[in-house]
Amino acid sequence: MDEYAQPATEGKKPKRLRQKDINASDTRALSYNSIQVERVEGNDKLVPVWYRPAFDQPLKSLEKSVSRNAAMLFSEVWEKQLQSSPNVLVLKGTNMEPYKLILDWINMCIEEGNDVKFPDINEDEHQLHVLLDVIATANFLKIPKGSLQVGLKKRAPVYARKHLVDLDIVERIYDENDKEYTHDLREIAAISIFEAWWTKKLDEPEYDEYMGFLEQMRAEYPKLDEDLRTQFQKKKDFIEGKREEKKRLRDAEASAPLTGGAMGVGEGWDTVDAQSVAVAAGGG
Repeated sequence: MDEYAQPATEGKKPKRLRQKDINASDTRALSYNSIQVERVEGNDKLVPVWYRPAFDQPLKSLEKSVSRNAAMLFSEVWEKQLQSSPNVLVLKGTNMEPYKLILDWINMCIEEGNDVKFPDINEDEHQLHVLLDVIATANFLKIPKGSLQVGLKKRAPVYARKHLVDLDIVERIYDENDKEYTHDLREIAAISIFEAWWTKKLDEPEYDEYMGFLEQMRAEYPKLDEDLRTQFQKKKDFIEGKREEKKRLRDAEASAPLTGGAMGVGEGWDTVDAQSVAVAAGGG
């Protein structure tokens, strides 16, 4: 479990963020305490949460009640919305899962009286997509980055190495005009694609279409191509470093050479254009 994951032990309290990871002001702490007092006294104003599945469909209920003050405390967008329409919170979009997760996390923060680490994402799900969706939704809601997004981004490389990112998300990340999937997620997207190529997952026939679109995107978004090349170089440097370390140990201990060897670094990525399906750094 990574640093920002919640403990799986049932009944165990969620971890609070370390002070160096957040910039919570005294005013914010007082707001937490105020909402806690209102809850105890039964004075916490609750509002229903609704959303519209499609533009031509009626509103549907997402949550029967959430704390109005808590929603306003965490989100500038919700604060403005609830100031103009104080009795109901209407969400935009059709994917409500990130909103549910964020609302649950907000409630945990209020109960603890402090920002807490976001819960671990279920291993049965596409953890990378869930994490990126939560980050994008938090950006849209203008939730303070130090409270949520910073911690999630620290967790992202672990998920990126396990899951292949959807190219629709990659396109949004590299789109200069997208304000929700921000530029600091580019390395995460590149890690995901590169690791899938490095482990030969993208050699499988089912990914032929993915590879075709990826090549088009590398031409359309030069920064994506650059980031993939950077990941290749990092992997190459890492392997060369390991080789040098082993060599130093062998020389120092005068031991026999290790069998098996490390994975070749001159194969594949830098000669990928010679293959039937290209992925990364090109050149050959």
